[in-house]
Amino acid sequence: MSRLTGSGIKCDLFLPCIALAAAAQILAPWSAKVFFAALAVIFGILAGRMIVCIRRKNIHAVLLLILTVLVGAVVIGNTPALMRETRLNRKCYDDFAAAAWSAIGDRQLYIFGGDESIRGSMPFYGNRMVTILPDTPSLMECMNQNNSPHAIMMIEGTFNHFSRKKDFAGRLLNRRIVKPGFPKKSDTFVLLLHD
Repeated sequence: MSRLTGSGIKCDLFLPCIALAAAAQILAPWSAKVFFAALAVIFGILAGRMIVCIRRKNIHAVLLLILTVLVGAVVIGNTPALMRETRLNRKCYDDFAAAAWSAIGDRQLYIFGGDESIRGSMPFYGNRMVTILPDTPSLMECMNQNNSPHAIMMIEGTFNHFSRKKDFAGRLLNRRIVKPGFPKKSDTFVLLLHD
């Protein structure tokens, strides 16, 4: 087994990570296709290097290359410009959050169901307190609140399902129904606003 050297760390971890980060920051805003082409080249080089290291039984280099791939995955997942290009609607969650918070205003936000990533983006980009309603009883309890301004957000399909129920539909009379401007998103969300 070969020793772990400074040059080995540089070749198998440091330089590839710099290349991934540079590609994410420089190429992603231009075009997702260009980014993925550069990414394919980088990962192709890493795969070739890993095959060589495995044949030479250089365990340290293999571990460094695996760590490089993990770092690369984190870099890719945290590049908003890339996420904006690769999503169906070519927008990032911060765009959705901005549209939603514009309608919500200063109200307390409750979220029922929906996409985990959107649930995570709402408190981050809005910098507000968000309460998750985990089940139907908690949703109905929230719908009974009439003493404070609040908003309830859910997927349109879920809203349509509940609006067919009398006990839910009756509580919609004192709420304003708003759909945040996110027309190309696969899921349409509904906001129930109570003033």
